[in-house]
Amino acid sequence: TPKPDVIVVSSLKRSRQTAEALKQYLGWPDIEIVVNEGFNEKKWGIMEGLTHAQARDLLLQDEKLVRKYPYLATEEALKTVWEDPKFKAPGGGESLEEVAIRVRAAFNELYNMYPNKNVLLVTHAGVLQTQELDFWKVSQMTISQDESGNSVIKKKGLE
Repeated sequence: TPKPDVIVVSSLKRSRQTAEALKQYLGWPDIEIVVNEGFNEKKWGIMEGLTHAQARDLLLQDEKLVRKYPYLATEEALKTVWEDPKFKAPGGGESLEEVAIRVRAAFNELYNMYPNKNVLLVTHAGVLQTQELDFWKVSQMTISQDESGNSVIKKKGLE
């Protein structure tokens, strides 16, 4: 395992705890942990912390929302909510499109802050999926920038 120059985590407690456990297990006490909220999991608004059944019941109470997203009344509602790039839960929720833009900006920031450095990123599967990175198949990424200053992610699969 190559030793990183820095560990970047989301601001969620579980990613920091994972980074701390990795540092201890791999013997990296001197590696700095940096928080970057750009890698936080999607905000679910009023659905935050609810079971699927509770979330569906709550969403079905909002007639305006059901008119906008008619699939909420179906049995497959929550599966569809996870996949709909435009769905945004009331109360501060984010759409997948918004998360993808936020995460892309965070990758650009990483590239600019740590050029030519090894960065260990501890984040969430949903965050990686917005960049078409499969948590179970990607072991390493290289970030570069194109002529427009946008990050370009090259992925290496598990061997």
